[in-house]
Amino acid sequence: MKASRAPESRLPVFPTAALAALAVVLGHQLVYRLAFPSATERATLLARTGHVYLPTTAHLVLLAALAAVGGLFLRSMSRRDLEAPGRSTTFLRLAAAQVSIFVLMEFAERIAAGAPVAGVATHGILFLGVAVQLLLAFGGAALVSLLHRAGAAAGERAVAPPHVRPTLVVTAPPSPFVRSERHHRAIPTRGPPPR
Repeated sequence: MKASRAPESRLPVFPTAALAALAVVLGHQLVYRLAFPSATERATLLARTGHVYLPTTAHLVLLAALAAVGGLFLRSMSRRDLEAPGRSTTFLRLAAAQVSIFVLMEFAERIAAGAPVAGVATHGILFLGVAVQLLLAFGGAALVSLLHRAGAAAGERAVAPPHVRPTLVVTAPPSPFVRSERHHRAIPTRGPPPR
């Protein structure tokens, strides 16, 4: 008889989207820093090519990613019947989402700003961006696996019964003095005389 394994879980949509969006924003920043080391040249190019929205987007994406990380941890802590999502499957899903978003975002930024679309290929931004997104997808898949293991370990620890050492319980008599009938009558009682 085969041993039954827990079904492999799929990474839910929100964490996938949040982690992919965070990686795209981080990768975008990294690519432009690598392609244009000069801060003034980089700032001029970013302003000319429609990147004004990036600071606000980075903050929103960071909040979503933090919520996703917390959700993944709690999910693996409470749902111990599921195995961790496969790293290769998670990597492929993240990589596909991140590369698609990055490429579309670069073209959309330039079209919206009226900048030449060919500028994406001239500076090598597109190819460098795809490479960075693939590296970040690999890191994201490793992070998901690590979160699942940490959550499962925390869940086991939280549910494990407390370790109780056996103790010897000794009971004492209800009264510290044991009265005997022989001595009961010999001891006069104190108090007012009987009537």
